[in-house]
Amino acid sequence: MIGVHTMWNEHFGISVVEGMAAGNIMIASDSGGPKMDILHSLDPDRVVGFLADTAEQYAERMVDVIVGMDARSRDRIRLAARDAALRFSEEHFAQHWCDAIAPLVQ
Repeated sequence: MIGVHTMWNEHFGISVVEGMAAGNIMIASDSGGPKMDILHSLDPDRVVGFLADTAEQYAERMVDVIVGMDARSRDRIRLAARDAALRFSEEHFAQHWCDAIAPLVQ
C-alpha cells in the first residue's frame, strides 16, 4: 500500500518513481529529486505522494494513508501517481530527446 523512501537529498530517486508506477503511495524525503521533480503532479489538484522530513512526519503520513483515507481516496492517489510516473518513461525521454535535437540535425 505504501512505499517509503528516506534517503535525504537524493539527486533523483528512481525507486520513488518505480514505487509510484507499481501503485504504492509514496512517502519520500522532503528534499532532492522527490521534492523538486518526482512527487509533483502536472495537475495541482492531483496528489501523487507525500513528503516528510522527520520520523514523526513519516509516521504521521503513514497513519494518514492507512487510517485517514478511504480506499477511493487511496486509489485516486495511486492513479495520479502512475500517470505522473509516465513522464519518466523511456518513451517520454526518447520523444523529448528527439524533439530537443531535431533543430540541430536539420
